[in-house]
Amino acid sequence: MATWEDGPEYAPYVRPDDFQVPPGEPLPYPPPTPTLAGAPSERPVFAEPQAPVVALATLVPVVEDVRDPQQPFAVVADSLTTDSGWGAVRWSSPSTPVAPGPWPAPPEPAQFPTPQFPTAQFPTPGTPQWFGPGPYAPPPAPPAVTFSQVLTAATPGLIICLVIGGVLGVLAPLLLVISALLANRVRAGESTVRRAFGIAVTCLIAAAVYTGSDAYSFTEWWAGLGLIALVFCWVMVVVVLVIVHRALKDPGSAAPRRATWG
Repeated sequence: MATWEDGPEYAPYVRPDDFQVPPGEPLPYPPPTPTLAGAPSERPVFAEPQAPVVALATLVPVVEDVRDPQQPFAVVADSLTTDSGWGAVRWSSPSTPVAPGPWPAPPEPAQFPTPQFPTAQFPTPGTPQWFGPGPYAPPPAPPAVTFSQVLTAATPGLIICLVIGGVLGVLAPLLLVISALLANRVRAGESTVRRAFGIAVTCLIAAAVYTGSDAYSFTEWWAGLGLIALVFCWVMVVVVLVIVHRALKDPGSAAPRRATWG
C-alpha cells in the first residue's frame, strides 16, 4: 500500500493524528554484494605517481638479430613442398635434402568408340529442293480463311435463301426446303451440311404435324409454321457458316463426299 513516503501525490489531504506500526514483520535487507577475489578494497585513484618511476623508453628490449625485410624467410620444411602429409610430419633439415622420386606415368587415354552419324541425303545445290525446308522443318501453318472464301464454299444462293426465309415468315417453310435441296452444291463439309439440313427439315415436319392438330384454319396453321421455320432459317445460317469454315480450315477433318440427293 502506498504512503506519503512514496511521494507527494500519495499524501493524505488531512494530516493523521498518529502513525501506526504495521503488524507484519519488516522485509529483510538484501545481502551485501560479495567482493571478488583479488579486487582492491579501495577505489583506485588515477593521478600522477607520487614517487619517481622508470621512463618507458628504457623498457624497450634491445634487438640483436636484425633481419633484412627484403630477404625471404628461411623455411625448414613446408607441407606444400613435400610429397605428402606423411613427409611433412617427418621433415628433414635443409642440409640433407630429399631427392624427389620418379614421376608416375600418365594414364593412357580412354578408348571410346567413334560415333556413327546417319548420312543424310542432301539435295543437289541449286535445285528447288535445295532451297526448300529441311526434313525436320515444322509443317507450314494453314492459311487464314476469309469470309469471302466461306461464303463462296457455302454458295451465295443457299445463304440468300436462308436470309430471306429469316425475314419473311410466310415463305420461310418453302425457303428452308429449297435451301436443303441447294445443300448439294456446298463445296466444303457438304456431308455435315446435308445432315444438318436433314435434321432441320425433320423438325419442321414434326412441328407442322403438331401444330396442324390444334389449328382452327389453314392461315393460322401456316402462320405458326412460318414462325418456326423463320427461327430454323437463322439457325441454319450460323450452322452452315461454321461447318464450312471448319472444313476449309482443316480439310483433313472433312467427311468424305456421299451420294447427292435426287
